[in-house]
Amino acid sequence: MPLLNPYFDYGLFLLGLGVTDLQKSLTDVGLPENVFDWTRTYRTADQEADIARNMSLAATMQTRLNDDQLACFCTITTAITDDPQTAHFYLQGPGGAGKTFLYKTLCYYFRGQGKTVLCVASTGIAALLLPDGRTSHSQFKIPLELNESSVSMITKTSKLGQALRMADLIIWDEVPMQHKYCFEVVHRLLVDLRSVADDVLFGGVPVILGGDFAQILPVVPYGSRANIVHACLQRS
Repeated sequence: MPLLNPYFDYGLFLLGLGVTDLQKSLTDVGLPENVFDWTRTYRTADQEADIARNMSLAATMQTRLNDDQLACFCTITTAITDDPQTAHFYLQGPGGAGKTFLYKTLCYYFRGQGKTVLCVASTGIAALLLPDGRTSHSQFKIPLELNESSVSMITKTSKLGQALRMADLIIWDEVPMQHKYCFEVVHRLLVDLRSVADDVLFGGVPVILGGDFAQILPVVPYGSRANIVHACLQRS
């Protein structure tokens, strides 16, 4: 048996991380799987630096929070620390109110504790304003054609499924414009990945939603006012 080349094997590990978002494995793209489990080494080398950087950013940004932002920050962080399974919030505010700055402060604060924070938004433009932000459809593989029983195709055994199961916090911006079925898909997904009861909201993952219901609501083709209101998150 030939000796294992650690550089080659570590390269395969990094490539494997890259194809995780596509719900594929290295064998799916014609490459062998890495032999050694580089997870601990990878985290030690890269994530410790990220943790220190996030702690510094969070400390700086906390000093710049206004009174309302600071009150929200303290309430949210306390709830997530004390009882994460019931820590679910919605931040309502018009554009320019400072929601994004608060999202980023919360994200850096918890990432500075070594926690996994997923930042998503309903649109690509809004996602660009968040740390490592992605659209909710991309992150959770929400189907484009939705109905009341739609589910995500992410499986428990996939690398993306395993990563989502380890999420400590989800920050989701611009939620008023998304159909309520999107949130129900994510709820079913997290309940399945974490193997908890159906009535455990978002599978027990703390979630911070935000946006402004005075702006655009879900687009319902040829829908009446009643159809549009029925598609809103409050009707879930």
